[in-house]
Amino acid sequence: MGLLIMWVFLVSCALAAEHREQDRVRVRSSRFGECTACGYDLQGLAAGVACPECGHSPSNQSAGAFSGVVPSWQVILALLAQVTLLGLASVRDDLNQAIMMLLAPPSIAGVCQTPWASHHAMIGPADVLLLGAAISPLAIALPQSRRLSAAMWMALGSAGVSVLWAELVGG
Repeated sequence: MGLLIMWVFLVSCALAAEHREQDRVRVRSSRFGECTACGYDLQGLAAGVACPECGHSPSNQSAGAFSGVVPSWQVILALLAQVTLLGLASVRDDLNQAIMMLLAPPSIAGVCQTPWASHHAMIGPADVLLLGAAISPLAIALPQSRRLSAAMWMALGSAGVSVLWAELVGG
């Protein structure tokens, strides 16, 4: 499970870095005198003039150029949370047992008190949290308009991988 989490983490970091670079290219192109809406070359026009091609004003263009940029404190906070969650992978079994003991109804308390080593192959709630954390860089890098869909895909992907893992291991 640890290798799968690390693989998902590396892939999501690569995709997030690629998306952030696309944002930088978009912002950079608007700084060199191109309209962000249509790409029309604005060089040679008076400052503050609306785009003659589509009519966007420079104030709208600068607001649109930076709409997809994520504040650095959000990225740092997400990375710290992710490192913490990925660090919990080393104590995965203890965390799964603690969560199961806390959330288990009294009718299955006997199952939760058996040694957790016998349930080692079983997927637990900590695994779903760790997989969700491994995908988080991609969701952080997306613009706000697409973050809700990214959160939905994170939840579906985490649930799907955990079900697939449980089926493969036989838990």
